[in-house]
Amino acid sequence: MHAFLRALGFKAVDTDKEEKLVVNALANIHTPEAMRFENTKDNRVFVMYALTKEMGLAISGVSDPKQHVEVEFYAPYVVGTRNTEVNNISIERLGDREAYEVVCESVDNGTTLIFYLINSMDYYNVLKNRGKLELKEVYLSALSTAGIIMLPNVKSKVEVSRDSRKNMIEAARNGDTQAMENLTIGEFEMFSKLNSRIRNEDIYSIVESSLMPCGVECDKYMIVGEIMGIKRVENGLYEEEVWVLSVDANYVKVDVAINASDLLGEPQIGRRFKGQIWLQGIVNFE
Repeated sequence: MHAFLRALGFKAVDTDKEEKLVVNALANIHTPEAMRFENTKDNRVFVMYALTKEMGLAISGVSDPKQHVEVEFYAPYVVGTRNTEVNNISIERLGDREAYEVVCESVDNGTTLIFYLINSMDYYNVLKNRGKLELKEVYLSALSTAGIIMLPNVKSKVEVSRDSRKNMIEAARNGDTQAMENLTIGEFEMFSKLNSRIRNEDIYSIVESSLMPCGVECDKYMIVGEIMGIKRVENGLYEEEVWVLSVDANYVKVDVAINASDLLGEPQIGRRFKGQIWLQGIVNFE
């Protein structure tokens, strides 16, 4: 069973046999919801089956002489709606599968992000036809199987503005020693303040948002972020409801999908979402 299939409203699918039947059926269906890309040279087939316009299944397989798709692997996905500024993007293939991980650097906070590439068929097509590509935009999203809604905390009145921090990070990246020193001093002062406050306060009353790697898999994160948008959609196949939350965490914009039965609390704009996520993304190629 795919660990994050339930996030898209497939909680009722609880056996490997039923999962295989569902995925194989969707891979071989010919409806407007199933966007297909086929490569006749190696019989490779990609199917993007849209459950709704926000989410679906990305399926990869090979076609036999009868045009039946034998599924090799698949990934549930949710579509990101907000562009996150990144640079130094590289894409790496996952083993012997036509699946890819993207490594990039956030422009706003300078941290490295690693996420699963949803539109792998676009990347595969570009490589086959041109061999060279230019990466333009990144839209991040995520799936979660357990999350809670938290109240907002009091925002600091002395925090450095986003543009000012971004400019300092860019200057430091270009070798500006003064910018490096300012960033180092700022981090040290923040650490000192946190160290003194943590003795008497709850950690989540101090930390407004965070996006931290979680576990041994490089694309899994623990996220705490402010909810900027809310949408409730339904998986029409199983009639299960899914929350799609637009979350801002440490200057990174992520749209998180979670089964309504797996979310503790009532999401509202301004509140915070906390949970473990599988980070995904769509990269626009030109």
